[in-house]
Amino acid sequence: MDECEKLLGEIDSVDMVVNAGYYLVAAEYFKVKADYAPYYKNALLYLACIDEKKELSEQDMRQRAHDLCIAALLGETIYNFGELVRLIPTSHS
Repeated sequence: MDECEKLLGEIDSVDMVVNAGYYLVAAEYFKVKADYAPYYKNALLYLACIDEKKELSEQDMRQRAHDLCIAALLGETIYNFGELVRLIPTSHS
């Protein structure tokens, strides 16, 4: 994953789908390892690369918001929760 991150950083123009794929895999990897700060960073970068309203169901959005909140609370170097606010679904089904 380190090599892929370095390679993506060196390429001038990378399609957002490629970045999204990398960030999703990295986020899931760090989630499994319970390494909260890198999970939080990569999960937010993944969400920045996609149109979450089109690509994620409301249930997926809720799960991601939940996981990000847990990571934000448990990550030792996370001090800003502002990015989480946009993830909270506004409709109540």
